[in-house]
Amino acid sequence: RESGFYRFTYTVSGIAGCVDNSATITVAIGGYPGISGPTGAACTDSFVYDLFHVFNGAFLSPQSNGTWHNDTTNSRVKGSEIDPKELGVGTYQFTYSIPAIGDCAGPVSWKVSVTVYRAPEAGSPTNLLLCSSDDLSIYSNLDLNEQLSGEDPNGLWTDNENTGEITTRNDRFINIQKIYETQGAGIYTFTYTVSNTPHPICKIDTAKVRIRIEKRVDLTGATLVVSSDICEPDMPRATYSAKITSGANVIPNGQYNVTYKISGPSSETNTALLNFNNGETTFPLPAASFQKVGQYKIEIKEFNAFETEGGCANISNNLSDDLTIHPIPKIDVAKLIIDPICQNKS
Repeated sequence: RESGFYRFTYTVSGIAGCVDNSATITVAIGGYPGISGPTGAACTDSFVYDLFHVFNGAFLSPQSNGTWHNDTTNSRVKGSEIDPKELGVGTYQFTYSIPAIGDCAGPVSWKVSVTVYRAPEAGSPTNLLLCSSDDLSIYSNLDLNEQLSGEDPNGLWTDNENTGEITTRNDRFINIQKIYETQGAGIYTFTYTVSNTPHPICKIDTAKVRIRIEKRVDLTGATLVVSSDICEPDMPRATYSAKITSGANVIPNGQYNVTYKISGPSSETNTALLNFNNGETTFPLPAASFQKVGQYKIEIKEFNAFETEGGCANISNNLSDDLTIHPIPKIDVAKLIIDPICQNKS
């Protein structure tokens, strides 16, 4: 596989009374640069192309210890790989050379050509993040092509969630308001495909536009009930919980990140992942937060769906409740005064 000098030693041993004897021969293997096939093909969507791919597989493979040179750009090639994307569209000639070895003349070389073809470009997508409370009517005739940049023309759109908005082969307009009214909140994707490849070496290119519609959570009319008020002696063994019940705007079932603030004799802010079911959820409050006598306020600061991307400004509506830890009555310094009374009086 490589030109060079190869040494082989023959040893005769095991003769009683005689020293082992050996002889070494040297074989010089001259350079062999191989025989190339037709012009190689690469595509600008690839970062690596191995120039050894150009050689004709019907003949003995070239030796591997040669060097490559880009004759078109007059530059040395590192190893045997080129970057088609960096080179750009065009045909390039390369020379593969192997140095002289002993009496074998050199360098021996072979020239190959590689044509780099332009890859199809589906463009870079711009996704949309919308809220159910937004004016979706402005997206009632959205041109999906406007959500791409740098794309080749004449590509085709595919409706991945079967919303029914892509109705013909060349259709590219969708009605997001209708999608929400018929399908509800969710993630909807549309794929743009460019298949006009100049050479089979280039792959079909696609770009996916992602449209997410989130539903706003409205806690207007909802209630927060914190359980429960206690007296000071009960603090060591007390447990606390809070229950949220939705109002007229029913909160959909699912997981929500709820951030609540405790203020009063002590103050802190916590976030809990809660499961909402049938419009309500109950969650524990940390007992360590209620270790002093007084009145505490528990207030819901943020209420977001677990997988939200922040498309909606949810309405928490100042949802809060109070919890009181009553002090034990203290009569340490009190005086009891009893007036004198006659025996026959009540």
